[in-house]
Amino acid sequence: MKINYYVLIILILLYASIGQAQQATNAPLNISSEKSDINRNEHIATFSGSVVLTQGETHLTADRLLIYFDDHNQIKQAHAFGNPAKYWTTNTTTATNSKTTTTNSMFAEATTIKYFPLTHKVSLIGNAKATQNRNSIQGPNIEYDLNTGNLLSTGDKNGRTTIVIENTDSNWFATTNKAS
Repeated sequence: MKINYYVLIILILLYASIGQAQQATNAPLNISSEKSDINRNEHIATFSGSVVLTQGETHLTADRLLIYFDDHNQIKQAHAFGNPAKYWTTNTTTATNSKTTTTNSMFAEATTIKYFPLTHKVSLIGNAKATQNRNSIQGPNIEYDLNTGNLLSTGDKNGRTTIVIENTDSNWFATTNKAS
């Protein structure tokens, strides 16, 4: 049962990391990797070797996934490494009360994807790309604050940031809410 506890924590990580909280929480979580190591004494869970994580409409692939916990088993940070590490969601529509929420497909990739749940920030490091619909941002590094919605893309001496906004009337990289 100890492994199931950590799997539940990883499920929470995925929802919070990119703001997909509207997704059904009862969908099964599937994690496969060539090796898993959950070290309770060191507060680290490591998945390595072609890591594939799926839960409902959410997907993550990486060469290695590290989850760091504090003394109370709260996630301090998570790092996915790959060539590249990839995260994506597919379209979902959920109806609750008098609202219908549609979450558009989103795709992100980078050499390293870091998630910091205590500060609600996500970093895409190294050849970072994020796309939703036909809107995209690409640069050496991208940082996103889930609380404020602020996005920062920093170049380096060899790289520039490129942003493509297909429809300026839309709230790109966001969830749209429509009254029923």
